Amino acid sequence: LYTVEDHIVYAESVIPGAAHLVIVVSQQKKILGRKNVSLRGVEIREAAVVSIKEFLLQIVHQPDGTFLSKSAGAGSGWKTHVTG
Repeated sequence: LYTVEDHIVYAESVIPGAAHLVIVVSQQKKILGRKNVSLRGVEIREAAVVSIKEFLLQIVHQPDGTFLSKSAGAGSGWKTHVTG
């Protein structure tokens, strides 16, 4: 079992970039009904810091096949972390 305390960068808990991709691949397999999917043009833009009490992570799948991994915390707007 993974917890955010398992990945500390500069004294802050962050969601690893690979975790975003695992979520995307898992969702794409389910959405598309395929055993294998591929990701292209992946860009990790910003760390998803989980040092706040309230944290939401959202993966947005676009009709053109691209995706966004975004988060929002208490009182903050949405930040884009990973695209592809």
